[in-house]
Amino acid sequence: MPSPQTRPLSEHFFHILGAFQWLVALPFMFRFGTGAWSDLFGAWRGFYYFIVDFMTTLMASGIFFTALLQRGAVDTKLRTLVFEAIKTTLATGMWIWLIADSASSPSTAERISRAAAATVLLV
Repeated sequence: MPSPQTRPLSEHFFHILGAFQWLVALPFMFRFGTGAWSDLFGAWRGFYYFIVDFMTTLMASGIFFTALLQRGAVDTKLRTLVFEAIKTTLATGMWIWLIADSASSPSTAERISRAAAATVLLV
């Protein structure tokens, strides 16, 4: 591993950005994961909310694990591009899906909070 003095600034930036994405995706992964777990065993909410929480958990965990893998991988320009494309695709897909869900259904505080969470993960 090169010393910090010889490492380029862009490599430092991507490591810090990956740590930020990792820290932001972790609480959302746990929040929606616990929501999916409770919706799985609680028949009073319906199957739709389980699917929404489960898919959101999968997308947030995909962002989390991709950022974690990116921190430990050897940095090449192609590998960085692939990792960033994966994270961008997951975050954008989750954002579009949850914004469309909250816009096309009756407004509830839970759907609006999910859309806000997706917006935070997209940024």
